[in-house]
Amino acid sequence: MRNLTLGRREKILVITAAVLVTLFVVTQFVVGPLLDRRQRLRDSIASQKKNLAEILALKSEYERLRRQADQARARLMHREKGFTLFSFLEGLAGQTGLKESISYMKPAVKEHRQGGFRSASVEMKFKSITLKQLAEFLKRVETANKSIFIKRLSVTRQGKRQKRIDAVLLVETYVL
Repeated sequence: MRNLTLGRREKILVITAAVLVTLFVVTQFVVGPLLDRRQRLRDSIASQKKNLAEILALKSEYERLRRQADQARARLMHREKGFTLFSFLEGLAGQTGLKESISYMKPAVKEHRQGGFRSASVEMKFKSITLKQLAEFLKRVETANKSIFIKRLSVTRQGKRQKRIDAVLLVETYVL
């Protein structure tokens, strides 16, 4: 066997190659994964911040809706005892001079599965009324401060020259 002795130049080349291989191994298996992990953590933090912002926005929306629901519940509780939508609308029709123009009034009560509340509605039809009379009736319904709202309104004109209309409206409120 021959004795292998390396010259100075070969020793420098071997040491340089060993250092380069070591640097490559350290970069690939230590530094690279650390940098990848660091980037994943940054991405995760950014994602979590975004999720937190969405949660806070949803919390604000929930609190706003909760306040509105509480206010609506308070308005419903302050209505006079024995309040019925049917009699209220009939009274308003009398006050606005529309009682004789009522063609029909159909009351209904609906149970809502989500939220556990009920709504009462009345579909009513006015025959041969003026637009001014309808506007006054609608104004009184909307400004009654009794949590009553117009859900649907259909207006048809009687003839081409007449200034009279027929109106069908669905009025709704919530019941405790």
